[in-house]
Amino acid sequence: MTGRLVLVTRPAAQAEATRAALAARGFQAIAAPCLVTEPAPGEALDLDGVAALALTSANGAAALAARTARRDIPVFAVGEATAAAARTAGFASVTVSGGDAAALAGLIAARVDPAGGVILHAAAAEAAADLAALLPGFAVRRAALYRMVPAAALPAEALAALDADRLAAVLF
Repeated sequence: MTGRLVLVTRPAAQAEATRAALAARGFQAIAAPCLVTEPAPGEALDLDGVAALALTSANGAAALAARTARRDIPVFAVGEATAAAARTAGFASVTVSGGDAAALAGLIAARVDPAGGVILHAAAAEAAADLAALLPGFAVRRAALYRMVPAAALPAEALAALDADRLAAVLF
């Protein structure tokens, strides 16, 4: 077994950043996403009456960008990676919270008037966070814009490394 080969199982969009970080530390990494992001079917989002957009993942930012041309509504992002995805998608006003749903809710509560409109939470179908519960007094609408599905198979390079017992670690 080599001591420097790592299998990265994160979804493709996040795996590349992890691979780069590992390479900077002297590791070779193989991307082998176990989950694939799949857009939810649906029409363009109606954002009339939306005061702010809440994003709890970079996948949510990409899915939101695919469902609306509007970039003028303030975005509140759970962390820097999510904020970067929103900025890359062209959203003009992006504010970053402390990295979890509770911090995101606190930031929204401090910066948005509850009477100003709906908070739209762009999320996965299986959202881990319930922003409505964390934002009492606010009208929160969750839009399930994508879902995570198991990958059909691992890449051949990953299977070969597993078969040859060449992996030092696997990141889940």
